[in-house]
Amino acid sequence: MNQKVFKGRVIASAIIIIGVSLIFFIRLFSLHFSPKLTVADRKKPEVRRGLIKDHNGYILAMSIRSESLFANPGEMDDRGAAARLIGPIIGAPPQWVLERISQEKKFVWLKRKLPGDTADRIRALNIRGLYFRNEYKRVYPHGDLAANVLGLVGIDNRGLEGIEFYFNDILSAKEEISSASDIDEIVMGRNVNLTIDRFIQYTAQKELDAAALACNAKQGAVVVMDIKTGKILGMAKYPSFNPGDRSTLTGEALRNFAVIDSFEPGSTMKIISLASMLENDPSVLKKWVTCSGSIVIGDTTIGCPRSHGHIGMPDIIRYSCNVGIIESMKKYSKESLYKTLDSFGFGKRTGIELPGEFDGILRPPSAWSGLSKYSISIGYEISVTSLQLVSAFAAIANGGVYNSPSIIESIENGSGGIIQEFYPRSRGKVVNEKTARILLQLMQGVVRDGTGARAGSRYYAVAGKTGTSQKYSRRGGAYSDRSMSSFIGIAPVSAPSLCILIVLDDPGGSESGGEVAAPVFARIIDRVLPQMGVKGEVLKAAAPLFSRERSRNIDARLMPDFRGRSLEESVYILTKIQKQVSVEYAVQGTGKVQSQKPVPGTALRHNDTLVLYLGE
Repeated sequence: MNQKVFKGRVIASAIIIIGVSLIFFIRLFSLHFSPKLTVADRKKPEVRRGLIKDHNGYILAMSIRSESLFANPGEMDDRGAAARLIGPIIGAPPQWVLERISQEKKFVWLKRKLPGDTADRIRALNIRGLYFRNEYKRVYPHGDLAANVLGLVGIDNRGLEGIEFYFNDILSAKEEISSASDIDEIVMGRNVNLTIDRFIQYTAQKELDAAALACNAKQGAVVVMDIKTGKILGMAKYPSFNPGDRSTLTGEALRNFAVIDSFEPGSTMKIISLASMLENDPSVLKKWVTCSGSIVIGDTTIGCPRSHGHIGMPDIIRYSCNVGIIESMKKYSKESLYKTLDSFGFGKRTGIELPGEFDGILRPPSAWSGLSKYSISIGYEISVTSLQLVSAFAAIANGGVYNSPSIIESIENGSGGIIQEFYPRSRGKVVNEKTARILLQLMQGVVRDGTGARAGSRYYAVAGKTGTSQKYSRRGGAYSDRSMSSFIGIAPVSAPSLCILIVLDDPGGSESGGEVAAPVFARIIDRVLPQMGVKGEVLKAAAPLFSRERSRNIDARLMPDFRGRSLEESVYILTKIQKQVSVEYAVQGTGKVQSQKPVPGTALRHNDTLVLYLGE
């Protein structure tokens, strides 16, 4: 190729490249300044996280407006003096404040979601470069009530645990944000209505706390289930925490024992083992065995609480005889026992609407040793969750029909309209009705004059089973002298309504379930069944009286007049009262306060419960 041709091609290529580049820049310029193409500088709309309410509409979690403090360090004059003034008010060391406002930034957070009148105290300082931003703060009116169920949110209102985490997208209006048309509008999150009953939850939590403290238990749980529907009416945990107070948070308190943790149930499993035997051979009820206080299986000796002598099946259950169950189980196959355990839902999740649910441990028969069938029949070599156990016994009380547990009633939009309802999920029959009826009768004997006598009620006929299991020590490679004590009960027997499980982990002195857990059951049912109107025993609350007196200054000794006040204003006043008197409060409905309990002017005492009824 000669030099002239080559030079011509280079020039032609350069002209083409320059031309294409010129066209590209002209087009880019026209698009940038074209009135037909605009990209909105869209900001995220403000979100008010949805309510979490109990079965009766009482608010368990809500969001109220609060102010957050930030600074523009470049606008501040004397940063050292500012730090010394700001620190004590926001509860931070002045040195920390100084480090924050010494940064070469135009925006630094100093304190998010200021409590009470802190913002007004900061404004009064009149320091240049300090600013406030409105945010929503998550508030839990009942403190630690149902904290293990509700969970908590982070500083940016994102759910971290419990219902707050599991339903975060619903509560935080994720769908509504993506479709919001006005950047200035407040997007309302959806409300989540729980099956939890505030009164039942409070009673379960109070009685569990008292029992755990009395026996110095490491932790404990109470689960209250509606037998006919599978709805969880109460789920208490000890120790608990206040989701609105980070200083109460510990790893152990955050764990929802009933859902996450499993344990070897001990003697409560004898009822399930007997169900398996009855399904295969009802004549087992006529079987008699001799208990000398222990039994040898292979090279293992399994003990009994005491020597029961010649004993029949009703007394085997009544006095929780290990030898009796093991002797009776000898003629039945391990496959038949596994089939019953599997049908009752052991070894798999219940599907409850809470995060972190554990499957429990139920190995297939092929992995069982020669001892396993007998160990499992008395509640060892199997690990169950509290939810699995209470669901299984509720199925027995329900004529053999298993309902999966649920803790969600419905989901509402921001205006209170129902978007989605949750209904009972049944797995059908797990045992026949006759077997269920026999088991219920035998459990009634446990409470009447057996190991569960301390669970007896003065007002209702009840049934139940005690459970005490030794805890396995991984460090020692053997069972220790520490125990897991439990009681599971059904009431009333004539028309089963509630199934309640009480579990106490490592009670001091290795007390049995009949000693430490059974009395908790009795105290709970004697309070909640009348409240539920069981057998017509309805407790009616007195109608409130009204007064028109109002006071500008809040006197924590007397009940203020809340009527006509907004939710935010009312919560602010209630928070100020709580600083002087340890009261609890409940809020029902939306809008402004229409009525209240107690009436205005009533003297307030420690542990009083204040109730506000809101309406539009």
